[in-house]
Amino acid sequence: MSGSDRSSGRAGGPDSPTRATASGSGSDGRAGRATRAARGSRAAVTTADLVLVAIPGILVAALAAGLLASFSVAVALAGGSLPALAALGYVLFYDPPSSSGADA
Repeated sequence: MSGSDRSSGRAGGPDSPTRATASGSGSDGRAGRATRAARGSRAAVTTADLVLVAIPGILVAALAAGLLASFSVAVALAGGSLPALAALGYVLFYDPPSSSGADA
């Protein structure tokens, strides 16, 4: 192999950017750690996860109530936004998520 072959930047060479990105990790390796952590363990469902599911669920239920009942959809969504905001306030201020497992 000649010297021009090594410096030509072909894919798979030692200095090739495609070789570094093929592993799925960035220059500091955070993406690779996150991928390994996601594959290697199952995270427990937290309160914040449940609230993320509950907020759209509350709003969809309010929309369905507005479509099926005799009051307007705007009133139903306004009424549904109150418990959705209460759930958001609970998870942000009363029981905030901890950063114990995060790479900060």
